[in-house]
Amino acid sequence: MKAVRTSGFAVALAVLLTAAGVVTALAQQQPAAAAAPPGGVIIGIVDDQAVIQNSKAGKALQADLNKQYNASKAEIGQQETALRNQAEQLQQQQASLSPEAFQKKRQELDQQVEQYRKNAQNRKDQLDRAQAAGLKQLRDVFGKVAADVANSRGRSLVLYRSSVAVWTAAVDITPDVQKRFDQALPTVTLPKAN
Repeated sequence: MKAVRTSGFAVALAVLLTAAGVVTALAQQQPAAAAAPPGGVIIGIVDDQAVIQNSKAGKALQADLNKQYNASKAEIGQQETALRNQAEQLQQQQASLSPEAFQKKRQELDQQVEQYRKNAQNRKDQLDRAQAAGLKQLRDVFGKVAADVANSRGRSLVLYRSSVAVWTAAVDITPDVQKRFDQALPTVTLPKAN
């Protein structure tokens, strides 16, 4: 009985594989018919990450964010150095100060350190919001441009390249989207951080 089940399974598997081979062979012989069935879904592929990263606006956004980040990093670094110097000076003065005076100065320094931390976190939050606002502008325009290109090329379904394992150049709409994206959004306006 066990041998019969295995044989039945083997026969079913062989029939399935043979049918798959026939379908594959037919698809290879008739690529135009398989790609565009009448009234069916016509697929397009777009590399959204490449479009955004290679766009004029995407590059400008990255440059602006890097500039703001570097300015923030320099400012925070100066504040950190000043606080570290104050801490060292206070440590050196500890022997010459009364315990109460030392404790008071230590509390003042701790308050400055806490304020520094809050300012650094606020600055990071501002940069994060600026980045999110810039990316939203890019994504909004990307969606509109990709839909326009898909419609103009007769695509009823567009998938992200990162979601597709195999495709042909005929379904790739990325170059058209890239060109129109640069025309539609040459730059991004970011809120300036304080």
